[in-house]
Amino acid sequence: MSQPPAWLPFIEYVLISLELPMDMFVSKLAACCTMLFLTRSDPELLRSLCHKWAIRFSMDRAKILAHIRSRARRTRSLASCYCASTDSISDLSNTPKLCDPDACVEHFLRLVNTLVPMYFSWNWHRIQDVIRINKEYVLYVQKELLPLCIETSVDAPEPSHGECEAILQLRSSPTIPTVAMMDTFMSTNSMSSVVPIYEDSDGNNIRRKAKLSFATLGNLLEWMRSSPNGLVLIFHAKYSKKSCETLSLFKEIISDKLLNPEPNVCIVHSVAEPELTNMYNISWFPTIIYVPPLTEDNKHSSNNNTDSKKEGGGQLLSIEPSDKSSTLLAEFKSEGSLMNGNRRVQVNGTSTASVSVSAETPLTFYSPTCSDPGENSLSLTLQDSSQEEEELTSIIERGLHRVYPANSELTTKSLVEWVNSKGVNTPRSEKNDHASVNYINVLREEAKFKKYREFISAVVMLRHLQYSSANNTASSREDAPVFIFLGGGMAAGKSTAATALSRSSWWEKHKANSVLVNADDFKVATTPWSQGIKGMHESSAYAAEKLMVKAVNQGRSIVFDGTMMWRPFVKQVIEMVRHAHTTLYSQGMGYKNNGAIEEYFRPVGPRETPLPKPYEIRLLAITVEPEIAVPRGILRMFSTGRGVPIPIQLRSFRLFAENFSEYLTWVDSATLYNNNVFANLEKGELPPVLAEKSIDGQLVVHNEDAYAQFLRQRFLNDDADNVMELYSARKP
Repeated sequence: MSQPPAWLPFIEYVLISLELPMDMFVSKLAACCTMLFLTRSDPELLRSLCHKWAIRFSMDRAKILAHIRSRARRTRSLASCYCASTDSISDLSNTPKLCDPDACVEHFLRLVNTLVPMYFSWNWHRIQDVIRINKEYVLYVQKELLPLCIETSVDAPEPSHGECEAILQLRSSPTIPTVAMMDTFMSTNSMSSVVPIYEDSDGNNIRRKAKLSFATLGNLLEWMRSSPNGLVLIFHAKYSKKSCETLSLFKEIISDKLLNPEPNVCIVHSVAEPELTNMYNISWFPTIIYVPPLTEDNKHSSNNNTDSKKEGGGQLLSIEPSDKSSTLLAEFKSEGSLMNGNRRVQVNGTSTASVSVSAETPLTFYSPTCSDPGENSLSLTLQDSSQEEEELTSIIERGLHRVYPANSELTTKSLVEWVNSKGVNTPRSEKNDHASVNYINVLREEAKFKKYREFISAVVMLRHLQYSSANNTASSREDAPVFIFLGGGMAAGKSTAATALSRSSWWEKHKANSVLVNADDFKVATTPWSQGIKGMHESSAYAAEKLMVKAVNQGRSIVFDGTMMWRPFVKQVIEMVRHAHTTLYSQGMGYKNNGAIEEYFRPVGPRETPLPKPYEIRLLAITVEPEIAVPRGILRMFSTGRGVPIPIQLRSFRLFAENFSEYLTWVDSATLYNNNVFANLEKGELPPVLAEKSIDGQLVVHNEDAYAQFLRQRFLNDDADNVMELYSARKP
């Protein structure tokens, strides 16, 4: 991934990554949707504006594609400079119907959801500046853009260039760089390595010489028909550094004529092609697909379909809106801009700033052929396009295409061998620490338009459950008291472990008599905090220890929520609990003189009446990858204003992993949950158990690879400034 500058707000990072022109109304809608998705302040407004954006996006798609190509020609940036094309809308392939709003919204939100952790995976040493800039920008969008997007009709004409030139610049901060400067961080290639764009004497691009071009929903079927040696599709995203590097590799491959037989190679800009992305079920960037040549039967069938469409003429049909978007579509109809039974939409090829509607003119889009790239645009109706799309869908659903494996290395040699074998060879697996592709984050249906759940600690959640039931069963005095550690790094998801505990039969029986102690992530021995924060920390730690000692002396069951990052403290807790059935305790002096004195608890004498049974000590632990936990913690800091320094968070992960094996020898039983696997807690699901220690003392590992990944956290770099440096200083 490309590193965003610390001064670049997340909203503009999204617009640049999705290649939306800054001066278009569709971009203002996208900015508002991104703001609402980031803050989750108004889920219903987010839903409404997302569907409004989908309709506007479908209207402006040809202009967005023209913008992508035009900027590539101006800047020759790596993202799309290899495509031989013209900048005129009339020469661009266009989907001659509105996108399915629900599918388009799904595609947009999945990409935004993917960009959130990517953005917050950088600039950790300046995270306070990042949070401040984003809070200022959210206020700006709420004040300046949101009212405009709510009130403006979906088919309103674009404002003049002068009105929009700085539409997404924070006017209250004149030091914010220009959009052009912001765009440069995406470019990772020099002029010398750019594929030349060949032109004829009239300045027209020549597709057959450049060999690389755009594939879209409107022209992919024609590319298939015109590719006797097969077709290679590269599903590309500008924000993915891996994807940009792959385009550079294919430039070298084609320049050196390494493919034999030579297929056509096309780039699919996924941000502007939700239908193709969904048809091929794209889950990562770059996704490389080899499409074998169509058989003679398929070609014959395709030609017959084309002939029948030309003869039949066809009418432009209205689409059936979903329930979610019916209001917006009705508004669109009432404005006279949504096509009805006899109306057709014309994309004006002479201007990139207008979309006109006429009852007489057909929708135009470009249908490329390798034999005649200069052929004039063809006019097809919506019915024609639907037939083409059905045929394309049928071909894709046959599953004859082959996908380059996501875990394979992206090298010239591997790509050439794979393409020349028509996708049959198995490429070598990637051995580096970092994945060879950028995955698209899964966005669950119930999470699209939902407020963030209120952040509460595991103990607070259990305390709520403790008193939520009127039928609390009193525990027997003959039962052994239980001390339960909830352990894991900061923001690892210890509330998940607490949920598992709350569903156990032990909890139902003993919750009324249990004491819940929140360690507040304390006992950080060498943290250079300010005196004020350090004093608050020491005060909360002292209160938690006092509550714990009181509960132990009473012989009550205890649930202790902490990171367990500081081994000396954990060891003294366990020593106290082990002897608590015969001995009373008090608080010690604590951590003094930089560790010269470290006494948290001290015995004060024997019990007059020993407890019937000694304590049983259990560990419920949770693990998640730090590259997930750190952005999660930053978002929590952004939304609540509360958080811990990132070096301390990374240290909590490292020390817990370092000490885990020893902790297993100190406790009677342990369960380690894998929070890297999503589980819907609201539906009663729990993440899988990664490893567990039974009462007989045996450690059973259920997933060796995931357990090794957890132990790898022992080598984390506490001072990492970004996700790429997590393991740079300490090697496994």
